[in-house]
Amino acid sequence: MVAEERRPDLALGVIGAFVTTVPLIVGVAAGHRSDGLFCALGAMNVALALPTGTRVTRRRWGTVVLLGSGAGVALATAVAPSVWWTAAATLAWVYVWCLVRGVGVPAIGVGFVTCAVFIIVTGQPAHLGDVVPRTVAYLVGGAVSLALCVAAVRPTDGATTPERLMEPGSLRRLATTPGVARRYAARAAVMVGAATLVVRLLHVPDGAWIPLAVVAVLQPDAAAGRARALQRAAGTMVGVVVAAVLIAVVRSDAVLLAGVFLTSGGLFALKSRNYFWMVTLLTPLVLLMLTVVDGHGLRMVGYRVVDTLVGTAVAVAAIELWDREDADDPVPPS
Repeated sequence: MVAEERRPDLALGVIGAFVTTVPLIVGVAAGHRSDGLFCALGAMNVALALPTGTRVTRRRWGTVVLLGSGAGVALATAVAPSVWWTAAATLAWVYVWCLVRGVGVPAIGVGFVTCAVFIIVTGQPAHLGDVVPRTVAYLVGGAVSLALCVAAVRPTDGATTPERLMEPGSLRRLATTPGVARRYAARAAVMVGAATLVVRLLHVPDGAWIPLAVVAVLQPDAAAGRARALQRAAGTMVGVVVAAVLIAVVRSDAVLLAGVFLTSGGLFALKSRNYFWMVTLLTPLVLLMLTVVDGHGLRMVGYRVVDTLVGTAVAVAAIELWDREDADDPVPPS
Protein backbone atom coordinates (compact mmCIF):
# COMPACT_ATOMS: atom_id res chain seq x y z
CA MET A 1 0.00 0.00 0.00
CA VAL A 2 1.34 3.43 -0.95
CA ALA A 3 1.49 5.87 1.96
CA GLU A 4 -1.39 8.31 1.88
CA GLU A 5 0.25 11.22 3.71
CA ARG A 6 3.79 12.48 3.20
CA ARG A 7 5.61 15.77 3.55
CA PRO A 8 5.53 18.07 0.52
CA ASP A 9 8.49 17.41 -1.77
CA LEU A 10 9.72 20.92 -2.48
CA ALA A 11 12.57 19.84 -4.75
CA LEU A 12 10.24 17.83 -6.97
CA GLY A 13 7.75 20.71 -6.91
CA VAL A 14 10.33 23.14 -8.29
CA ILE A 15 11.52 20.70 -10.94
CA GLY A 16 7.95 19.80 -11.94
CA ALA A 17 6.96 23.46 -12.28
CA PHE A 18 10.06 24.20 -14.35
CA VAL A 19 9.86 21.28 -16.80
CA THR A 20 6.10 21.65 -17.29
CA THR A 21 6.03 25.40 -17.85
CA VAL A 22 9.19 26.17 -19.80
CA PRO A 23 8.23 24.13 -22.92
CA LEU A 24 4.90 25.96 -23.05
CA ILE A 25 6.63 29.33 -22.75
CA VAL A 26 9.00 28.41 -25.59
CA GLY A 27 6.12 27.09 -27.70
CA VAL A 28 4.09 30.28 -27.24
CA ALA A 29 7.09 32.51 -27.98
CA ALA A 30 8.05 30.52 -31.09
CA GLY A 31 4.52 30.16 -32.40
CA HIS A 32 4.57 26.35 -32.02
CA ARG A 33 2.08 25.93 -29.20
CA SER A 34 1.15 22.33 -30.00
CA ASP A 35 4.79 21.21 -29.94
CA GLY A 36 5.25 23.07 -26.66
CA LEU A 37 2.22 21.30 -25.25
CA PHE A 38 3.48 17.81 -26.14
CA CYS A 39 6.94 18.62 -24.78
CA ALA A 40 5.32 19.78 -21.53
CA LEU A 41 3.12 16.66 -21.40
CA GLY A 42 6.18 14.45 -21.75
CA ALA A 43 7.95 16.26 -18.93
CA MET A 44 4.91 16.27 -16.66
CA ASN A 45 3.92 12.64 -17.13
CA VAL A 46 7.40 11.15 -16.81
CA ALA A 47 7.92 13.04 -13.56
CA LEU A 48 4.49 11.98 -12.26
CA ALA A 49 5.19 8.31 -12.93
CA LEU A 50 8.59 8.10 -11.24
CA PRO A 51 8.52 5.85 -8.17
CA THR A 52 10.36 6.48 -4.93
CA GLY A 53 13.59 4.62 -4.26
CA THR A 54 17.20 4.91 -5.32
CA ARG A 55 18.36 6.98 -8.27
CA VAL A 56 19.02 3.78 -10.23
CA THR A 57 15.49 2.55 -9.57
CA ARG A 58 13.98 5.85 -10.68
CA ARG A 59 16.18 5.98 -13.76
CA ARG A 60 15.20 2.45 -14.82
CA TRP A 61 11.46 2.91 -14.33
CA GLY A 62 11.66 6.43 -15.74
CA THR A 63 13.18 5.04 -18.93
CA VAL A 64 10.34 2.52 -19.17
CA VAL A 65 7.66 5.19 -18.82
CA LEU A 66 9.48 7.59 -21.17
CA LEU A 67 9.79 5.04 -23.97
CA GLY A 68 6.43 3.40 -23.26
CA SER A 69 4.39 6.59 -23.15
CA GLY A 70 6.38 8.01 -26.08
CA ALA A 71 5.44 4.94 -28.12
CA GLY A 72 1.88 5.50 -26.94
CA VAL A 73 1.92 9.05 -28.32
CA ALA A 74 3.09 7.75 -31.70
CA LEU A 75 0.55 4.92 -31.86
CA ALA A 76 -2.35 7.00 -30.56
CA THR A 77 -1.65 9.76 -33.07
CA ALA A 78 -1.39 7.25 -35.91
CA VAL A 79 -4.72 5.52 -35.15
CA ALA A 80 -6.65 8.63 -34.02
CA PRO A 81 -8.26 9.30 -37.45
CA SER A 82 -9.94 5.86 -37.37
CA VAL A 83 -12.66 5.14 -34.82
CA TRP A 84 -12.30 1.36 -34.98
CA TRP A 85 -8.51 1.27 -34.97
CA THR A 86 -8.53 3.66 -32.01
CA ALA A 87 -10.90 1.44 -30.03
CA ALA A 88 -8.93 -1.74 -30.83
CA ALA A 89 -5.57 -0.16 -30.06
CA THR A 90 -6.93 1.28 -26.79
CA LEU A 91 -8.19 -2.12 -25.66
CA ALA A 92 -4.84 -3.81 -26.34
CA TRP A 93 -2.74 -0.95 -24.92
CA VAL A 94 -4.69 -0.69 -21.67
CA TYR A 95 -4.63 -4.46 -21.17
CA VAL A 96 -0.84 -4.68 -21.51
CA TRP A 97 -0.03 -1.70 -19.30
CA CYS A 98 -2.55 -2.65 -16.62
CA LEU A 99 -0.77 -6.01 -16.48
CA VAL A 100 2.52 -4.15 -16.06
CA ARG A 101 1.27 -2.49 -12.88
CA GLY A 102 0.81 -6.00 -11.45
CA VAL A 103 4.59 -6.41 -11.36
CA GLY A 104 4.80 -4.41 -8.14
CA VAL A 105 4.41 -1.05 -6.44
CA PRO A 106 7.02 0.83 -8.54
CA ALA A 107 5.16 -0.15 -11.71
CA ILE A 108 1.79 1.23 -10.62
CA GLY A 109 2.40 4.82 -11.68
CA VAL A 110 4.20 3.69 -14.82
CA GLY A 111 1.26 1.56 -15.96
CA PHE A 112 -1.34 4.22 -15.25
CA VAL A 113 0.54 7.13 -16.83
CA THR A 114 1.27 5.14 -19.99
CA CYS A 115 -2.43 4.30 -20.32
CA ALA A 116 -3.51 7.87 -19.57
CA VAL A 117 -1.17 9.45 -22.12
CA PHE A 118 -2.45 7.11 -24.82
CA ILE A 119 -6.09 7.92 -24.03
CA ILE A 120 -5.47 11.68 -23.93
CA VAL A 121 -3.68 11.67 -27.30
CA THR A 122 -6.40 9.64 -29.03
CA GLY A 123 -8.77 12.48 -28.12
CA GLN A 124 -6.69 15.09 -29.94
CA PRO A 125 -7.34 15.89 -33.63
CA ALA A 126 -4.52 14.34 -35.64
CA HIS A 127 -3.26 13.06 -38.97
CA LEU A 128 -0.26 10.90 -39.87
CA GLY A 129 1.94 13.94 -40.35
CA ASP A 130 1.63 14.69 -36.62
CA VAL A 131 3.21 11.41 -35.49
CA VAL A 132 6.88 12.42 -35.70
CA PRO A 133 6.70 16.01 -34.34
CA ARG A 134 4.41 15.05 -31.46
CA THR A 135 6.52 12.05 -30.50
CA VAL A 136 9.83 13.90 -30.73
CA ALA A 137 8.50 16.82 -28.65
CA TYR A 138 7.12 14.42 -26.04
CA LEU A 139 10.38 12.45 -25.79
CA VAL A 140 12.52 15.58 -25.51
CA GLY A 141 10.41 16.94 -22.64
CA GLY A 142 10.29 13.56 -20.93
CA ALA A 143 14.03 12.98 -21.23
CA VAL A 144 14.90 16.36 -19.70
CA SER A 145 12.41 15.79 -16.90
CA LEU A 146 13.79 12.32 -16.19
CA ALA A 147 17.37 13.56 -16.03
CA LEU A 148 16.52 16.42 -13.67
CA CYS A 149 14.34 14.30 -11.37
CA VAL A 150 16.93 11.53 -11.08
CA ALA A 151 19.76 13.97 -10.42
CA ALA A 152 18.09 16.48 -8.13
CA VAL A 153 15.43 14.62 -6.10
CA ARG A 154 16.82 12.99 -2.96
CA PRO A 155 16.63 9.17 -2.92
CA THR A 156 14.36 7.51 -0.38
CA ASP A 157 16.12 6.81 2.92
CA GLY A 158 17.12 3.17 3.24
CA ALA A 159 16.03 2.26 -0.28
CA THR A 160 17.91 -0.43 -2.17
CA THR A 161 18.10 -1.11 -5.89
CA PRO A 162 16.46 -4.39 -7.02
CA GLU A 163 18.59 -6.57 -9.26
CA ARG A 164 15.89 -6.49 -11.97
CA LEU A 165 12.88 -4.32 -12.75
CA MET A 166 10.82 -7.47 -13.09
CA GLU A 167 11.49 -11.18 -13.08
CA PRO A 168 11.80 -12.87 -16.50
CA GLY A 169 8.42 -14.10 -17.72
CA SER A 170 6.48 -12.17 -15.06
CA LEU A 171 4.13 -10.50 -17.56
CA ARG A 172 3.46 -13.81 -19.29
CA ARG A 173 2.61 -15.40 -15.95
CA LEU A 174 0.29 -12.54 -15.03
CA ALA A 175 -1.47 -12.85 -18.40
CA THR A 176 -1.89 -16.63 -18.24
CA THR A 177 -2.59 -17.18 -14.54
CA PRO A 178 -6.12 -16.59 -13.21
CA GLY A 179 -6.10 -13.97 -10.48
CA VAL A 180 -6.61 -10.35 -9.55
CA ALA A 181 -4.01 -8.94 -11.95
CA ARG A 182 -5.48 -10.61 -15.03
CA ARG A 183 -9.09 -9.84 -14.08
CA TYR A 184 -8.23 -6.22 -13.43
CA ALA A 185 -6.37 -5.80 -16.73
CA ALA A 186 -9.20 -7.45 -18.69
CA ARG A 187 -11.88 -5.37 -16.97
CA ALA A 188 -9.99 -2.12 -17.50
CA ALA A 189 -9.24 -2.91 -21.15
CA VAL A 190 -12.85 -3.81 -21.98
CA MET A 191 -14.38 -0.84 -20.16
CA VAL A 192 -11.90 1.74 -21.47
CA GLY A 193 -12.02 0.33 -25.00
CA ALA A 194 -15.82 0.34 -24.99
CA ALA A 195 -15.97 3.87 -23.57
CA THR A 196 -13.55 5.07 -26.25
CA LEU A 197 -15.62 3.47 -29.01
CA VAL A 198 -18.90 4.97 -27.77
CA VAL A 199 -17.33 8.41 -27.33
CA ARG A 200 -15.95 8.36 -30.86
CA LEU A 201 -19.12 7.00 -32.48
CA LEU A 202 -21.28 9.60 -30.74
CA HIS A 203 -18.77 12.40 -31.43
CA VAL A 204 -18.78 13.46 -27.77
CA PRO A 205 -16.89 16.80 -27.48
CA ASP A 206 -13.65 16.39 -25.53
CA GLY A 207 -14.86 12.85 -24.87
CA ALA A 208 -11.44 11.44 -23.95
CA TRP A 209 -12.12 12.57 -20.37
CA ILE A 210 -14.65 9.71 -20.09
CA PRO A 211 -12.31 6.73 -20.74
CA LEU A 212 -9.60 8.57 -18.81
CA ALA A 213 -11.87 8.72 -15.75
CA VAL A 214 -12.71 5.03 -16.20
CA VAL A 215 -9.06 3.90 -16.14
CA ALA A 216 -8.27 6.27 -13.26
CA VAL A 217 -11.09 5.02 -11.04
CA LEU A 218 -10.94 1.29 -11.76
CA GLN A 219 -8.74 -0.51 -9.24
CA PRO A 220 -7.90 -4.16 -8.62
CA ASP A 221 -10.28 -4.31 -5.64
CA ALA A 222 -13.75 -2.83 -5.15
CA ALA A 223 -13.06 -0.87 -1.95
CA ALA A 224 -10.12 0.99 -3.49
CA GLY A 225 -12.18 1.72 -6.61
CA ARG A 226 -15.04 3.22 -4.61
CA ALA A 227 -12.63 5.43 -2.65
CA ARG A 228 -10.93 6.50 -5.87
CA ALA A 229 -14.31 7.42 -7.41
CA LEU A 230 -15.14 9.76 -4.54
CA GLN A 231 -11.69 11.34 -4.58
CA ARG A 232 -11.74 11.87 -8.35
CA ALA A 233 -15.22 13.40 -8.37
CA ALA A 234 -14.49 15.72 -5.44
CA GLY A 235 -11.02 16.67 -6.68
CA THR A 236 -12.31 17.39 -10.18
CA MET A 237 -15.06 19.67 -8.91
CA VAL A 238 -12.67 21.69 -6.74
CA GLY A 239 -10.08 21.90 -9.50
CA VAL A 240 -12.64 22.92 -12.11
CA VAL A 241 -13.84 25.83 -9.97
CA VAL A 242 -10.27 27.11 -9.68
CA ALA A 243 -9.66 26.71 -13.42
CA ALA A 244 -12.99 28.30 -14.41
CA VAL A 245 -12.31 31.43 -12.33
CA LEU A 246 -8.82 31.86 -13.77
CA ILE A 247 -9.85 31.22 -17.37
CA ALA A 248 -12.90 33.50 -17.16
CA VAL A 249 -10.95 36.40 -15.69
CA VAL A 250 -7.55 36.09 -17.37
CA ARG A 251 -6.90 37.01 -20.99
CA SER A 252 -3.11 37.07 -20.85
CA ASP A 253 -0.87 34.17 -21.87
CA ALA A 254 1.68 35.32 -19.30
CA VAL A 255 -0.80 35.05 -16.43
CA LEU A 256 -2.08 31.68 -17.64
CA LEU A 257 1.50 30.40 -17.83
CA ALA A 258 2.08 31.68 -14.30
CA GLY A 259 -0.97 29.63 -13.29
CA VAL A 260 0.56 26.58 -14.99
CA PHE A 261 3.79 27.13 -13.05
CA LEU A 262 2.02 27.41 -9.68
CA THR A 263 -0.38 24.50 -10.16
CA SER A 264 2.31 22.19 -11.55
CA GLY A 265 4.62 23.08 -8.67
CA GLY A 266 1.87 22.30 -6.17
CA LEU A 267 0.99 19.08 -7.99
CA PHE A 268 4.50 17.67 -7.79
CA ALA A 269 5.14 18.89 -4.27
CA LEU A 270 1.95 17.22 -3.00
CA LYS A 271 1.58 14.26 -5.38
CA SER A 272 2.57 11.73 -2.74
CA ARG A 273 0.09 12.95 -0.11
CA ASN A 274 -3.08 11.45 -1.57
CA TYR A 275 -5.06 11.09 -4.77
CA PHE A 276 -7.53 13.88 -3.93
CA TRP A 277 -4.76 16.48 -3.87
CA MET A 278 -3.31 15.17 -7.11
CA VAL A 279 -6.64 15.42 -8.96
CA THR A 280 -7.45 18.80 -7.41
CA LEU A 281 -4.23 20.29 -8.79
CA LEU A 282 -3.95 18.26 -11.99
CA THR A 283 -7.41 19.36 -13.19
CA PRO A 284 -6.73 23.12 -13.35
CA LEU A 285 -3.18 22.45 -14.58
CA VAL A 286 -4.34 20.51 -17.64
CA LEU A 287 -7.17 22.95 -18.38
CA LEU A 288 -4.79 25.90 -18.18
CA MET A 289 -2.26 24.15 -20.43
CA LEU A 290 -4.92 23.42 -23.05
CA THR A 291 -6.27 26.97 -22.80
CA VAL A 292 -2.80 28.36 -23.55
CA VAL A 293 -2.72 26.19 -26.69
CA ASP A 294 -6.21 26.61 -28.18
CA GLY A 295 -7.93 29.33 -26.14
CA HIS A 296 -11.18 27.42 -25.53
CA GLY A 297 -10.80 26.89 -21.80
CA LEU A 298 -14.34 27.65 -20.63
CA ARG A 299 -15.80 25.21 -23.12
CA MET A 300 -13.45 22.49 -21.88
CA VAL A 301 -14.29 23.24 -18.24
CA GLY A 302 -17.92 22.23 -18.73
CA TYR A 303 -17.05 19.12 -20.70
CA ARG A 304 -14.43 18.12 -18.12
CA VAL A 305 -17.02 18.11 -15.33
CA VAL A 306 -19.70 16.20 -17.23
CA ASP A 307 -17.33 13.71 -18.85
CA THR A 308 -15.45 13.00 -15.64
CA LEU A 309 -18.68 12.33 -13.75
CA VAL A 310 -19.92 10.07 -16.57
CA GLY A 311 -16.63 8.15 -16.67
CA THR A 312 -16.60 7.82 -12.90
CA ALA A 313 -20.16 6.48 -12.93
CA VAL A 314 -19.24 3.94 -15.62
CA ALA A 315 -16.27 2.77 -13.56
CA VAL A 316 -18.37 2.46 -10.40
CA ALA A 317 -20.95 0.42 -12.31
CA ALA A 318 -18.18 -1.88 -13.52
CA ILE A 319 -16.87 -2.23 -9.96
CA GLU A 320 -20.30 -3.20 -8.65
CA LEU A 321 -21.29 -5.53 -11.49
CA TRP A 322 -18.02 -7.21 -12.49
CA ASP A 323 -16.38 -10.15 -10.77
CA ARG A 324 -14.92 -8.79 -7.49
CA GLU A 325 -13.65 -12.02 -5.95
CA ASP A 326 -10.57 -11.66 -3.81
CA ALA A 327 -7.37 -13.46 -4.77
CA ASP A 328 -4.17 -14.45 -3.03
CA ASP A 329 -2.07 -12.08 -5.14
CA PRO A 330 -3.72 -8.66 -4.76
CA VAL A 331 -2.35 -5.74 -6.76
CA PRO A 332 -1.96 -2.60 -4.64
CA PRO A 333 -3.98 0.47 -5.65
CA SER A 334 -2.16 3.43 -7.18
